[in-house]
Amino acid sequence: ALTLAELVGHVGGTVRGDTHCVISGVATLEKARAGELSFLAQPRYRKYLAATQASAVIVSAEEAPHCPVSAWITDNPSVTYARAAALCTLRPRL
Repeated sequence: ALTLAELVGHVGGTVRGDTHCVISGVATLEKARAGELSFLAQPRYRKYLAATQASAVIVSAEEAPHCPVSAWITDNPSVTYARAAALCTLRPRL
């Protein structure tokens, strides 16, 4: 598991919210639980943002005000999510 700050340090972007939250996996906005990271890249999925249980969501600057959890703000949420997911899955579970 990595903190949100560690992930952002590797991939880039800025955070609004808790940079110390621990991310142990990735999931969709609908299925994410505490400790997981999700993303919003398409406006049609915004309806799931308000109820997400994710600890953090990767969003564009335009979507950040709508994010009820820690927001990882980036120019390209899809690419950032792919890079973050790779980092999360490369870490061995102990």
